[in-house]
Amino acid sequence: MFAIIIVVVLLSGLAAHVLGINVIVGGFVAGAVLPARKGLVRDMTSELFDLTAIVLLPIFLAFSGLNTDFTQLTVASLAGIGLFLVAGVAGKWAGGAVFSRLGGLSWAEGNVLGILMNCRGLLVLVVALIGVQQGVITPAMQLGGVLMALVTTIMTGPLFDWGIGKVPASDPPPAATPGKPRPAGKAKAKKKANAKRVT
Repeated sequence: MFAIIIVVVLLSGLAAHVLGINVIVGGFVAGAVLPARKGLVRDMTSELFDLTAIVLLPIFLAFSGLNTDFTQLTVASLAGIGLFLVAGVAGKWAGGAVFSRLGGLSWAEGNVLGILMNCRGLLVLVVALIGVQQGVITPAMQLGGVLMALVTTIMTGPLFDWGIGKVPASDPPPAATPGKPRPAGKAKAKKKANAKRVT
């Protein structure tokens, strides 16, 4: 089964490439049409995790770095890239916090969610690399995306540790145990209430 899935993914990527679409789209389509079974996902994760994390991911990061023109980071471009970073961080962080608050979370919880949403990770690297290869964006714009991914990913860990410390701990109510006697205070209160009803 594992071999069949690998063949399907590779053929889907090849078909996307022949059609002039990026191979990432082909891989995504293959994953979307595969049956959604928990056992299948678990087996695929256990089989591919080491290969992906140890071999393929470093190769992709090295390839992305080699295709990033850091000479575009000139004095003239610092203002634009800095504004791009500030706008990106503020939009994701503040947007996540505000809409979390509107959804019923506290400001502290919304702040943590905004911090996590602000982390771009690999997605921006993939989009920027594809965009510059297809001529959709300029090398300077790709550099901005790479810096956005690096800065937001690096800042997520420390900010999360700071934000989660401000979320008040909520202790769950103790579960009722069958046959366990009620606390004395509650028993007295109930007795007084029954006495008032009688009088």
